[in-house]
Amino acid sequence: MAPAEQQVGPGRSDLGHGGDRPGPAPDERPAPPPLHVLETTSSTQDAAREMLRDGAATPFAVHTLDQRGGRGRLGRPWRTPPGGGLALTLARTSSLRPDRRSWYPLVVGLGVLEALAGTAELGLKWPNDLLTPDGRKLGGILLEAEGQEHLLVGVGLNLRGPIVLEDPSALPPAWLHGEGGVAHGHADAGPEGEAAGAEDDREGALAAALAARIEDELRLLDVHEGDAVASGQHSRYSMACLTLGCGVRFHAATVADPAADSSAGAGTAVRIDADGGLVLRTPDGDERSVSAGDIRHLRTTSTSLPDHQEIHP
Repeated sequence: MAPAEQQVGPGRSDLGHGGDRPGPAPDERPAPPPLHVLETTSSTQDAAREMLRDGAATPFAVHTLDQRGGRGRLGRPWRTPPGGGLALTLARTSSLRPDRRSWYPLVVGLGVLEALAGTAELGLKWPNDLLTPDGRKLGGILLEAEGQEHLLVGVGLNLRGPIVLEDPSALPPAWLHGEGGVAHGHADAGPEGEAAGAEDDREGALAAALAARIEDELRLLDVHEGDAVASGQHSRYSMACLTLGCGVRFHAATVADPAADSSAGAGTAVRIDADGGLVLRTPDGDERSVSAGDIRHLRTTSTSLPDHQEIHP
């Protein structure tokens, strides 16, 4: 199905904007990426990849509320009941060499927070899971390269619940709207038709804001040649990262069974290094930097649920 293209306007979204980020003023920013809205798709990542291969100019974004075969990190599925979640992929051309892109996953998280500023109280689990202050997962991010120059940035957010988990012992995820939603003023109101139309407008505005703010953050990092300290994004990310100060378990992302990973361990997250790695202080007092892997926050009480969550899309 050919996507219906929606050109989004420049400037601040009605979802709120942080406003204190270094970089160009809103009226000096390039036009935001055009937004292609799909009624349904198996994966926005795959749809955007196909558009790139067909010669679409970057940057652009693909968005749906009905994703049937999405995926996350380590190949984990993203399940999206129609209308239950938002899936978006931003396709862009990078000016950085691959070895200068270590901060890309982290600053994408900052872009998502910017798009949701004023909507809900949220933070980031390293490197870029979107969490509520009590540790429930609202969304996730997936970055995939397409050739040497192109990047596909996938974002999945839970819009509505409740969400039924395959693992009943898992920490319940969060969602934005409806009963139990974390968005400020989340309750739906008005006649059914009116509510449905307002909801479409709201989710379209959110998708447009996500694409624009993520592209802003990536462009800012590109301008500073991947140096997040110089761009100010290192300090902003450190302030937003809920992992810092937490006890964590970690293992390599390529190892399916953590028990079989000789590099696995536990420690306290103390800071983010200049390359975006998570610096951990181990029980013996040593420090090690983790640049890639699976991080789980340790709970402080024996009655707490495991930090394993499933999201859609």
